[in-house]
Amino acid sequence: QTDSFIATLIPRSSFQIAYTEEEMSADHNKAYSNYTSPLGAAMLMNRLFTEGLIDDEKQSFIKNTLKECKTGVDRIAAPLLDKEGVVIAHKTGSGYGNENGVLGAHN
Repeated sequence: QTDSFIATLIPRSSFQIAYTEEEMSADHNKAYSNYTSPLGAAMLMNRLFTEGLIDDEKQSFIKNTLKECKTGVDRIAAPLLDKEGVVIAHKTGSGYGNENGVLGAHN
């Protein structure tokens, strides 16, 4: 359902949601089937926040959730954390480690 809905908002070639979080947690290899491009993610965020696709309450919830994200602060956000006036709003995943210690789906 989510995949079909997002396909109405951004180009199909820019993303795929094949499995739920629960399914990926049960079989970590499934995580590789869910993806988005940076442009696809930016397009989706732009549409959500500029075209009135969701009400103000839902927009606030999403924005606050992204601002409160505690995972991955040592990654893309790291160089900006001590900059005055910069607000970091992001969502990153921690992925899964395999039996060889290789981390997959790390974003």
